[in-house]
Amino acid sequence: MWKSLAMIVTLFSVCTAVAEERPQYWNDAFNAVNAQAEKYLKAPGKKNAHWHVHPSSMYKGVYLWDSAFISLIWKHKNSSIAEEIIRSVLHNQLPDGRVPHVKSILGGVSPWTQPPVLSWAAADILTKTQNPKFATDIYGKLRKYHQWLWTKRRAANGLFFWGHAYESGIDNSPRFGNRDESHYNDTTKIGAVDFSSYLVMDAKSLTDLANFMIKNNIGNRSELENDIRIYESRAAQTTKAINNLLWNEHDGIYYDLDLTTGKQIKISTVASFFPLTAGVASREQYLRLRQHALDPKKYNTVSPFPTVAHDDPTFEKDMWRGAVWINTSFLAIRGFKNYGEQALVKHFSQNLVNSVYRTWTNTGTFHEFYDPDRYDLKELSRKKGLGPNLGFVRLSGSKKPLEVLTHLVLKQTILGQKPVGKFIGWTGLVNTLAIEELGFKAE
Repeated sequence: MWKSLAMIVTLFSVCTAVAEERPQYWNDAFNAVNAQAEKYLKAPGKKNAHWHVHPSSMYKGVYLWDSAFISLIWKHKNSSIAEEIIRSVLHNQLPDGRVPHVKSILGGVSPWTQPPVLSWAAADILTKTQNPKFATDIYGKLRKYHQWLWTKRRAANGLFFWGHAYESGIDNSPRFGNRDESHYNDTTKIGAVDFSSYLVMDAKSLTDLANFMIKNNIGNRSELENDIRIYESRAAQTTKAINNLLWNEHDGIYYDLDLTTGKQIKISTVASFFPLTAGVASREQYLRLRQHALDPKKYNTVSPFPTVAHDDPTFEKDMWRGAVWINTSFLAIRGFKNYGEQALVKHFSQNLVNSVYRTWTNTGTFHEFYDPDRYDLKELSRKKGLGPNLGFVRLSGSKKPLEVLTHLVLKQTILGQKPVGKFIGWTGLVNTLAIEELGFKAE
């Protein structure tokens, strides 16, 4: 107990001290984030009637969860643009309600969806803009998407599953396959802690949007009230399933569930904190999760919240297998904010922001993902293993040779074997944290 209290006091002291002595590179990096974000903002055109964003020059498409996170960067730069970014994703919604994970500049539409964080981001933006027209424009589409998720991705036990690892957004996570993507597990047989948490977040955010519309006399009040009852019921059902099936009392953490065997899949990842973001965990569960978060051998690294716990046997410094991605760290930090320990929020925010800014000073650009221990890319890889020789061996023996060849060319030849550079995407969320959690303003 005393050790934990001492740690909290120390964290608060460190946050306060560093806040008063921030180096010049914070100002320079903060401004560079804004400049890079503006570069990838695209004007309305024939294929999308709204202002929209690309994560980088290498990713020229409107991506679902990328855009949702990027909208929270623009919330502070230009809140009208933030609203437009949400509209731009919903512009691509299909008649059945599904929002595709990406629509490319060539017009290609993905067969998958992506983490449903649009309602969550929209509700966040609405707290700033208080714009009735924005709520009117998006509510019906978000409601329809929620219904698609509920009917198409819900397992019999009340948990949610991904249609494919790509749908989760965390392509080569050890939860779903191996490092070089030569093998994937059947994600439809996995009750996913992240997806189930996202569904609760979605239901709660839609409740907030519906209440906003009622307050502002928008829409049919009785229909909105009925919607709210449905969302609250679904959030409660999913919360119960998460806590009954995914919580491991012995380890003090949430895991995925193998829907075939009924056994938990004991891999500790950043997704284990998303029940905090969804407000699903009890106070007692939160305290257990906090122990994992504060452990430097697990998640309290130089750049916090590696995508896999540093001491987990599956940890590797390769993309979603242990590198730090700013969007998932941002979600974890938001989770801790929900439970009221602002000193911890400042500690994690400070270290995450500083890691991105300092790596920028060392490399000259922003990246897809970061090293949890260092301020450079030397130890990081990108789906390591699928080199030309091994790739063509797989190609010759594959039942889907075109799929393997496409993967080989796109993932290795074009994107490379290191984190994609000149990537601002959700990496720019460090500016959102700097503003909201650290009170930072560039000079």
